[in-house]
Amino acid sequence: MAGPLSGVRIVEAASVITGPWACSLLADQGAEVIKIEAPSGDIMRASGHLRAGVGSWFVNLNRGKRSLVLDLGQPEGLEIARSLVADADVFVQNWRPGVADRLGLGYEALSTDHPDLVYLSISGFGDVGPLAAARAYDPTVQGRSGIVAAQSSDRVDCPEPVRLAISDQVTSLTAAQAVTAALLARAEGSGGQHIELSMLEASIQFLWPIAMSDHTYVGDDVTPGVMYGPTLRYWPTVDGAVTAAIAPDKEWGSLCSVAGRDDWREDPRFVDIMSRLVHYDELMSMVGEHIATLTTEQAARLFDAADVPFAPAVPRDGLWDDPQVAALELIEEVDHTTLGTIRRVRPATRFSGTPSASGAGAPLLGEHTDAVLHELGHDASSIAMLRERGVVS
Repeated sequence: MAGPLSGVRIVEAASVITGPWACSLLADQGAEVIKIEAPSGDIMRASGHLRAGVGSWFVNLNRGKRSLVLDLGQPEGLEIARSLVADADVFVQNWRPGVADRLGLGYEALSTDHPDLVYLSISGFGDVGPLAAARAYDPTVQGRSGIVAAQSSDRVDCPEPVRLAISDQVTSLTAAQAVTAALLARAEGSGGQHIELSMLEASIQFLWPIAMSDHTYVGDDVTPGVMYGPTLRYWPTVDGAVTAAIAPDKEWGSLCSVAGRDDWREDPRFVDIMSRLVHYDELMSMVGEHIATLTTEQAARLFDAADVPFAPAVPRDGLWDDPQVAALELIEEVDHTTLGTIRRVRPATRFSGTPSASGAGAPLLGEHTDAVLHELGHDASSIAMLRERGVVS
């Protein structure tokens, strides 16, 4: 059965992570996505681990799409792009501000003849301000958004970035949600619209609810509380690492009993939750010394017996074998016609009425050029001429 976005056609003129992953998520939910690539291809095609010259980053960010290679530097390439958009519901681009307008593929130009078009522009820092024209990559946006600063504490001399493409991928998630919201508004009669989203805006929005809670109230009449980030801790075990939530009275008392540590319970620094939060670093160090004498399995049995929420640091190369992940059938192996067997994650959301499914594997560069052009009315001789002139490939 088709997913909830079945019947929606998206034209993607985006590269790297933000736009491509957003469109891949929408493809997982049933949308048809046609990816316009330059003759050199999306630079992610050469990123990550390679097989048959195709990078694993590209494979993970672009499944479920069709690839059309167009030279947008030629008038005929631009005309083909405009023809594609004329029959689409959504157009997505992540060029720097001003590029789309110079190409004649800006919102005003395309929406004049297509007022129902949902047009998404993704940028690094927005279209105004001193950084509007600046190039943006995930680490630079992490730094400017406060995400890097949120990783620091009195235990870290230099702030550390999140070792994920968090700003890119948070922008992708925000973009996918925004597109579906705009499609809903259109279905209810509002027509098409221009969605503008920057990585900086998406990252700060993501950061704000918890990591910026100490900057929420304005003024001096504020009682300081405990920040979330500094309370996060993994303890080393003999063979790994674990974490647990032990601040609440129930969890703390139960852990003291199961561990046979009445001295912890009787310590005046830890008699109630507020005391434990005030002395949280000391509590973490003390418990950590005990956990360091245990294997991960022994620590797991300890926390389980105390009914304390806990987790080991599951290694990435065994993630698919974790019993809970396996029970959810979250990781699947599929065969790609050119790239062999690929391990990937299925869509996280499960729709009861309109089930989504992982789309076809990521397309080869220009794999669907001829098919898409045929759908636009080009015959074989026309396509051969376009290819000879380098308009398509």
